[in-house]
Amino acid sequence: MASDRSWIGRNRYNEAKYLTDEYKIGVDNFIEFAINHLREEDNGLMRCPCRNCGNGTYKKPSTVKLDLYRHGIMQWYTIWDCHGEKDEPHDEVGTSSVNTNYRDDDDDDAMYDAHDDDFEDYSKVFDETQSEKAVEVHKSVEVDGAMNQEDEDMDAHNYPLF
Repeated sequence: MASDRSWIGRNRYNEAKYLTDEYKIGVDNFIEFAINHLREEDNGLMRCPCRNCGNGTYKKPSTVKLDLYRHGIMQWYTIWDCHGEKDEPHDEVGTSSVNTNYRDDDDDDAMYDAHDDDFEDYSKVFDETQSEKAVEVHKSVEVDGAMNQEDEDMDAHNYPLF
């Protein structure tokens, strides 16, 4: 049966401003799960799902634990897909556990491909907008066919950045 993830959405501090036992147990369960699903190529490091790192940084499990204590876990991170988990139901009685030792990065590849496609579209729009603005600026600095020295210097350095 999958573990209870309700601790993720709750306040990690009690009234006395100490970490709750529920939160500490949840973090311990997460760390254990993540360690059990480390890949050989991870070299003992795991992604840190704290609010500061956002799964973008690899760290030792002990450091991840400290980060989760200090900064809290990302509130939406209830399916630990960056730590080897596939979409599975949680907290349902009678659910069988699926072997999650296999980690599929196809989802990540699809995400990066989609990002690249979006970037190309925005890049084209940016290029078109920049060249339209360059024409407008160039026209606005011309006065009776003449430019001042500063404008000529700027025009001499007008070359594409990409």
